[in-house]
Amino acid sequence: MRKNYIPLVFLLLLNISMFGQKVTLTPTVVNGAGFSAGPINLASIPYSTISLGVKVEVPSNVAVGDQGTIKIYFSKGLALGGNVAIGGDGGALYFGGGKVATRNFVINLNWTDFLTAGGFIYAEYKSGVSYNSSNFAVVKNATMTI
Repeated sequence: MRKNYIPLVFLLLLNISMFGQKVTLTPTVVNGAGFSAGPINLASIPYSTISLGVKVEVPSNVAVGDQGTIKIYFSKGLALGGNVAIGGDGGALYFGGGKVATRNFVINLNWTDFLTAGGFIYAEYKSGVSYNSSNFAVVKNATMTI
């Protein structure tokens, strides 16, 4: 008996796109300087301040629960797990009956919390199920300026 898995894979991808929330993380300012593209660079600064915007969207055909929680995490690497950044606990995020909710953050990252190879930050929206943004790369110089 020949099994055809292509329709099943297509159906799975269709379900994910119809019912999955989308979380977008956008850095705007890093250590007082405007941010436009590339990784977040902690340079040699011991303690960095980053301004971020987070947008959570749900598809139009999905009923929205009115609230969930939003947090910003940092990690040294994929296998090492994440920690909530200082200033990254946004608490409850309310949609107010709409399909889009936003929150602005100002987080602090410690130079020592990252490997020389770097790491990443990401946003997580949780309302029963967790939805994560894409990882945003963080790099630093090999030595810290005191």
